[in-house]
Amino acid sequence: MAKRVPVERNVDSYILGEKLFFPTSKRYASNRFLKAALTEKLCIYDKTNLQISGIPSERYINLYSKWGHGGFGVVLTGNIAVDQYHPEAPGNAIIEKSLDSKARREALKKTALAIKSEGSLAIVQLTHSGRQCYISVNEHPYSASDVQLQGVKFIGGMVNAIKEEVTDGIGLGRPITAEPDLPKKILLHGIQSALASPFENDLVGTDFGFGLLAANSQMWQAGELPYEETNGDPCYGIMDISIPKVVDAYAPAAKEFLQVLTDAAEKGP
Repeated sequence: MAKRVPVERNVDSYILGEKLFFPTSKRYASNRFLKAALTEKLCIYDKTNLQISGIPSERYINLYSKWGHGGFGVVLTGNIAVDQYHPEAPGNAIIEKSLDSKARREALKKTALAIKSEGSLAIVQLTHSGRQCYISVNEHPYSASDVQLQGVKFIGGMVNAIKEEVTDGIGLGRPITAEPDLPKKILLHGIQSALASPFENDLVGTDFGFGLLAANSQMWQAGELPYEETNGDPCYGIMDISIPKVVDAYAPAAKEFLQVLTDAAEKGP
């Protein structure tokens, strides 16, 4: 059975459903939820053929179709590189003049339509990775800095943050790789918190690396099917790591996968 982050008491989420006005663009977000930036790594990548690298794949578009039906006021994309030699990771989307093509434009248009399918505002996160660039992608990245980079999960904290004017909205990151429709569940069904994760909460220990890998696994699974083929359930086919038996099956496979990556890195790319 799914397990959620425990809460001391139920809180009315009405304030999270209020519209948010952006004075510069004169646009309204339908609620206070922002899909935060996540590194999906699901676009085409071929170091030997950069002309096709960074084109959104069907899996990438399918993933955004889940968030597009997830009840977000605003959807912020993951890293979309503006330099083909400096993506944040292999599999980032890329928009660069020298790579412009009909296929790239069509795939990006499909992504935009998927995001806005239920009225969410879409914001593109344009990036240049600088020192964050993977060595397997670029052994000599350039950057403005030589430094290499090395939330709240329950409704009470979200509501208080807005009431106390700490913020105007709430960004959701890793919890929405498990539940792409978490905002809808909060606003329409009274859910009070995100699903618990054994890899990144204080109840059962913290493991950032496993939490990151699990989130990427969930995004891969979410991209398996478009929303239209999920019987109205954006979570269809996504593993629930709040369930111990799921973790028992996933953890050994994840360790094996990480070892494969480590071995590959030692040998080269």
